[in-house]
Amino acid sequence: NILEVLGIIFLVSISLIINFKGGNSINQSLPLIGAFALGAQRLLPAMQQSYTSWAIINAYSSELFKVIQSLEQKVNSKLFGNKFEDFNNENRFLQNKIIFKDVCFKYKNELPMVLKDINFEISKGEKIGIIGSTGCGKSTLIDLTMGLLVPSNGQILVDSKDIHSNSYLSHWQNKITHVPQDIYLTDNSFAENIAFGIPFEEINLKKVKEAAEMAMISDFIESSKQGYKTFVGEAGITISGGQKQRIGIARALYKKSELIIFDEATSALDQTTEKSVMRAINNLTKEITTIFIAHRLSTLNACDKIIEIKKGSLIIKKINK
Repeated sequence: NILEVLGIIFLVSISLIINFKGGNSINQSLPLIGAFALGAQRLLPAMQQSYTSWAIINAYSSELFKVIQSLEQKVNSKLFGNKFEDFNNENRFLQNKIIFKDVCFKYKNELPMVLKDINFEISKGEKIGIIGSTGCGKSTLIDLTMGLLVPSNGQILVDSKDIHSNSYLSHWQNKITHVPQDIYLTDNSFAENIAFGIPFEEINLKKVKEAAEMAMISDFIESSKQGYKTFVGEAGITISGGQKQRIGIARALYKKSELIIFDEATSALDQTTEKSVMRAINNLTKEITTIFIAHRLSTLNACDKIIEIKKGSLIIKKINK
């Protein structure tokens, strides 16, 4: 509306200037005014489009700056340690157990509870399996554990501390590795994708190889042209889905977090490879707590207990070994 008003004012001003200063008759002035009017009519849509684009840029600029700040964050490679087994108890958070205390959750106030009155414990070093039908709340339970969602009621405690209290959450999340079903890979080398986020010159290649061996991907990497320096292509386009999942597992094993969550992380593997990978994971030190989400019960054979989610409630089954 403002642009249209400015256009009309411009035409009127031009008309007045031509009539009063040019000394031309109206018959001589009309073609010139018409040319300006036609030009303004053709320019107006472009000006409107420019204004719309400017408004969109302003609307999204704050989100863009947040993304840029996230991209510019530097990863402290000391968090990943220099040795494959580097557990300093003074810096560890999970000393005893994770406790879900009367936890309820729903996504909106008007929606029903996804999880209700959840009470259970995960001891340090335990291997927990989570099963349930699609939409039963498995991912919600995992998101609550990682602190990505806040309980509608109740508390999630790590060694008697609420993970959402003060600045505790960011420290807790730094101790967690989540291995999803769909692994994100950058167009970098195998080594850089396993030691994700660490500059190449700071990567502990020995530790990368050990993690790759445990994830049953080392033979494939070493048979490639440049070994661990071979590029995987954009989003891992040069490798299969099963190989991508094994790289994701190797990434988790490289970091050696206090809590590793495998979210359908072996679904693309054949049964023989899956058994080998699970055997390696199950042989991890007792300092690491692991949670598995799986549809195949064979994946969870080595778990200490299995949690089945039904209608928002938990059924805990202890495994006799």
